[in-house]
Amino acid sequence: MPLDCREEPEDGGKGTVVVDGVKVEFSSMVYADPVISDLKRGDRVRIMHNGSIKLETTVKRFSREHFHCLVWV
Repeated sequence: MPLDCREEPEDGGKGTVVVDGVKVEFSSMVYADPVISDLKRGDRVRIMHNGSIKLETTVKRFSREHFHCLVWV
């Protein structure tokens, strides 16, 4: 189901985030509306921009915040 989000590439190209005590590389951070379903590590996501696929990858980490959700991909 398409939902609005904002994808921001990691400045250095690859960043690291700790997941269950393990450092995991990610290439972008996605800020999504809090209405999305919880995502699990390994879930496939597709980021679209103007009708074209901008990014298709797997979730590295998911966090539900007060005003938005954070998705490391």
